[in-house]
Amino acid sequence: MAHLDRRTLLAAPLALAAGSRLVPAPAAATSWPSASEPDRGTTYMVWKGVDGDEAIWWNHLDGAGPGWTWPQKTGAITSAGTALSLPFRAQTIMLERGYGDDQQIWFHAFDGSTFGERQAVPGAFTSVGPAATVWGDHTWLAWKGVAGDDRIWWISRDWPSGNWTGTQVVPNAFTSFGPALAVRAPGSLQDWGEVNMVWKHNTSQQIYWMTFDHRDRKSWNAPTPLSGAFTDAGVALAAPSIGGLVMAWRNPSDGQIYWSRMLYPARWSAPQGVPGAYTSVGPTLTVRGPHVYMAWKGVPGDQRIWWNRCDNSSTWTSPDFVPGANTSFRPALTSFGY
Repeated sequence: MAHLDRRTLLAAPLALAAGSRLVPAPAAATSWPSASEPDRGTTYMVWKGVDGDEAIWWNHLDGAGPGWTWPQKTGAITSAGTALSLPFRAQTIMLERGYGDDQQIWFHAFDGSTFGERQAVPGAFTSVGPAATVWGDHTWLAWKGVAGDDRIWWISRDWPSGNWTGTQVVPNAFTSFGPALAVRAPGSLQDWGEVNMVWKHNTSQQIYWMTFDHRDRKSWNAPTPLSGAFTDAGVALAAPSIGGLVMAWRNPSDGQIYWSRMLYPARWSAPQGVPGAYTSVGPTLTVRGPHVYMAWKGVPGDQRIWWNRCDNSSTWTSPDFVPGANTSFRPALTSFGY
């Protein structure tokens, strides 16, 4: 199967947004890429240290390499979550909430080996940490407000100029944790994908889903509760190259990670448990080549970072811990060069 450059796909103008009612997915629909295809590129991970360690660490996993590299410090610190955007022109940005009472969202340019000086995202403040993605030539951010403010906010940054838009509130979207973002890959020549967001509700464990309304390119569509999807922590979202979405979250009853996939147009599968994957916080996802990669902090008392990947539409590899990587929160992932 030919591989398309996701940056080329996501840089195209978007004309249409999916508007179908949410229904269960059919048993068999779009086929997943073969697990035997070359696993190109590099996956990067960043995370806050363990309790008492506010440093942000990073490492990477090469497609042809023997495993994860040994962790290194980025030079940044945080009291909560971090984020990595998708790459644009061989560069991405790392974002984090400040340390202690500093609720400012900061960002750093990252080229795969070096993190730049931290810069403030204007007007962006959070008690948890941001989410990030790329659509077109803009980096999109979303985040929960400061302590006492459960509204979800968003902003975008134009890559060519480096300018940020003003912060805006996402209508009717409230969370006690933080959202996740992903751009669905095109479903046809007439469909150029869309920005998607999922989050846990602020007063319940229900997970909601929302898309940006690209008909007017100014607003978000109404939020939709996802059947059978509940969590007491963070939600993760990724967009496989074949189209659709993959979502993962912590099951509040036993801590197991569950997942669901959305096939174009807007058909979510029934939630399923990921074998052997348990967390106290919630997972993170990225896509590289034919694979969806996932990482997460362990169960209460286990601050190791674990990871696995989905090799086809339903099969996850056995979880394994990342050597030397430990956290009290949850990590963030992105991938280059696939």
